[in-house]
Amino acid sequence: MAVGKRCFRRSERRGGETKSAETLPKTLKGTVHRQWVRCGKPNCKCAHGELHGPYYYRFWRENGRLRKQYIPASEVEAVQAACEERQLLKRTRRTHVQGLREIRELLREVDRELANLKQKGGQPSGKT
Repeated sequence: MAVGKRCFRRSERRGGETKSAETLPKTLKGTVHRQWVRCGKPNCKCAHGELHGPYYYRFWRENGRLRKQYIPASEVEAVQAACEERQLLKRTRRTHVQGLREIRELLREVDRELANLKQKGGQPSGKT
């Protein structure tokens, strides 16, 4: 079985242990999607249009490549929550970084005004 297609219980084996929903990281890259699949057997119902599923997968990008990982039904909610948590953290970080940029620009304006005042030998203008 390829590394990207292992389920969580098998993906992180160390010393005979398996990772389950309780030991998943608090955040995960990607998003969770459900899919219906064909098994490939010629006489199966899916060969005539009635697909198997839904099965849940997590999709994310790694080194420029799209990755896909099967999620057992018992772990879907935990994995989805971890993915949503990461997205929330990214949005929060983005707004904080933007706020810091604005503060930095305001400080630069204050520094420029103070430098101009020093050159002119004048008093600060009370402008904030």
